[in-house]
Amino acid sequence: MRADSYFSVASLSRNGHPGIILVHGFLLAVIVGLSFLTWQQINLWLPSRRAPRHIVAARQRSVFLRAGHWAREGDRLLRQGDANAAIQQYERALDIYPIFPEVYNNLGVAFAKRGMLDNAIGYYRRALEIDPEFELAHNNLADALAAKGQIEEAIDHYREAVRIDPVYAKAKTGLEQLLSRRGAAHYDLANAFLRGGKVNQAIEEYRLALRVDSKNATIYSNLASALEMRGERLEAIRLYRRAIEVDGAYAPAHFNLANALWKNGDLESAAKEYRRAIEINPKYVEARTNFGSLLDAQNNKTAAVEEYREAIKVDPRYAPARFNLALLLGETGDVRGGIEQLRRLIEFNPRDPEAHYQLGRFLLAQGDKEGAAAEFNRALKLQPGLASARERLRQLDSDP
Repeated sequence: MRADSYFSVASLSRNGHPGIILVHGFLLAVIVGLSFLTWQQINLWLPSRRAPRHIVAARQRSVFLRAGHWAREGDRLLRQGDANAAIQQYERALDIYPIFPEVYNNLGVAFAKRGMLDNAIGYYRRALEIDPEFELAHNNLADALAAKGQIEEAIDHYREAVRIDPVYAKAKTGLEQLLSRRGAAHYDLANAFLRGGKVNQAIEEYRLALRVDSKNATIYSNLASALEMRGERLEAIRLYRRAIEVDGAYAPAHFNLANALWKNGDLESAAKEYRRAIEINPKYVEARTNFGSLLDAQNNKTAAVEEYREAIKVDPRYAPARFNLALLLGETGDVRGGIEQLRRLIEFNPRDPEAHYQLGRFLLAQGDKEGAAAEFNRALKLQPGLASARERLRQLDSDP
């Protein structure tokens, strides 16, 4: 897991506090990285070393053999890639002989091929209810659970498969891969939960990742961000500091700590952490932008302008820095400079209603009523509910 692959970004409104911290991840989840479910074995029912498990009374043998006919037909169709038709044949087999674990296993494979993992898991579990020593069903269940992010239970079932058949290479490989990436698996899953707004599940997975990898600053920092989303800011601050103890050069932890400290009212400590983040990574545009906003809040307008300019020098398209710079220039009397920044911002992002609205305000301040009206109308076209733009137009219309 790369230490710099995940970081938190918070944008600020002018003179505001840091916004909600969003954790962004760009690594593929472990379920993709391990290539689970690309193909699962079909356990042929007959002839097979498993045939002795189906020792039935003579009067039932014909029932078993009839079910076996449809099971073989399902196997053939599944090998040809026709999962839907295979499912129908397997279901016919189970209608005849409902305690056929191999068929439940193969039904699970068919549903997994259709991407219906919950159904597949149910069939694998049913196979294991009938035959708890069915190593192939343990392996396939482990694959499906891992694909669903249920890492610990997947490991248990891989272990069961290997216990039953110590030379079962596929189960051994799956177990080794999952154990070797156990911490990364929990971490990737946590990021996926967080992106989906499932904060509590993300926190649980980050904690599991730390049990495996307790010296990873990135995990501490993202766990802290998740806790902060849940309103536990003091615990988040503690964990950001822990991330920095683990890796003092991990800039995102300093950045996130600065945001949390600012929200907590400790502006001096926040400024120190922003400076440290920028010192570690001079191209950290989010840190420069937030530091500029903090300097503005401390009434250090000149230094704030410098930070915003440094941010857009690094990334000319970074909208929060350019927007904040434009407003601060206007506030300090450089309306023309503000207009220049807003026009540049609109070049990069012509569908930003707030940029059009602010440009209208600036043009109006310079006496350009026609230009201002055009920008207010553009803002309303992009965001019809923007009441401030509508009010400005009303005022313009009422002016003689």
